[in-house]
Amino acid sequence: MADYPLIQDKTPHSWPEVYFALALTKFNIPFFFQYLIGKRASVRGSLIVDFVIIRPFYQAVEIFGEYWHTGQLGSGDKLKLDIERRYFKRETIVIWADQLPDQDAADKLVQEKIL
Repeated sequence: MADYPLIQDKTPHSWPEVYFALALTKFNIPFFFQYLIGKRASVRGSLIVDFVIIRPFYQAVEIFGEYWHTGQLGSGDKLKLDIERRYFKRETIVIWADQLPDQDAADKLVQEKIL
């Protein structure tokens, strides 16, 4: 397992999350990492959103990897995204991890999709 740098004192699960957080920071876009919807992460019905960008409104962003978010492993994603859509009152931006192979790609993606 890789030693990822902390993001807002929390441990990321992948390099694409690190690259995305660094890109948001580079462009001075305020955000929350591992944003909790619910009382506690361990309570049934609670969700953790990978990123919530703070704009005039809150915008959820999920970084999905191919292994966990496809096929049967990803079957719960539709429900999660629906809950996020209702909670934030807008569609979640879904970014596939393979879109963020390195920091340059993350910087470009943030410029195109977020700014």
